[in-house]
Amino acid sequence: MKLIIFIFLFVSLLFSSDINRERFSEKLIVTFNKHEKLTQESLLKLKVYFRKNSKMKYLKKIYNLQIDIEKLGDYNVVTIKPIESISIRNKLIILLKPMFNNIYFIDYKPKIKDIIKNNKKSFISEIGLEWVALLFLSFFGLILSILTRKRMITMDEKQKDLSLQQHNIEKNIKNMGVNNV
Repeated sequence: MKLIIFIFLFVSLLFSSDINRERFSEKLIVTFNKHEKLTQESLLKLKVYFRKNSKMKYLKKIYNLQIDIEKLGDYNVVTIKPIESISIRNKLIILLKPMFNNIYFIDYKPKIKDIIKNNKKSFISEIGLEWVALLFLSFFGLILSILTRKRMITMDEKQKDLSLQQHNIEKNIKNMGVNNV
């Protein structure tokens, strides 16, 4: 029973959505344009939409979202960042689709000023809890398969012994019938 609880615990760790929030970091590209004036207009339109829409205002406040213009090669890009989970990204895309048709999301490494990092990283945080959970699950799976194999071997041996004993008993019964006649 304890083994099943441990397996359930590590499976839940494996599929937990907020295991490694530090590692998941995206930004949405709402619009892009070569002309800075059009990009400024899109930024203003997005900021107004965030102020008017209560759901957007709530998401911005709770998740500390920042709306900005960035230079990406020849293009000026309106971005929303940091997006720390897939669910936030999906909510934003659904809410922004009526206003902006071409929304893209990309992974990015946040700047040091964006995220205050701990210099002391533990082994688990470096490799990720998903891998630790996967390691424990594979270890428990290996143990379970070894125990199951041992039980099957002993059951096969017992079945062979029982078959041999049954054969001997049937042989003795036949011999008893021949001797009585």
